[in-house]
Amino acid sequence: MEEINKLIQQFCEENSDFINEKMKIFEEDLELINKSLKFKDDEECIR
Repeated sequence: MEEINKLIQQFCEENSDFINEKMKIFEEDLELINKSLKFKDDEECIR
């Protein structure tokens, strides 16, 4: 188990830039989804 944790940690360290970039894209996507949902809610209220 400890060896698996070390491998995971090593992977994360070696790929941190890549992981951070993907997380940033994911956060931006979530933000867009939230805006879209809010827009839909606002649209429903207007009707």
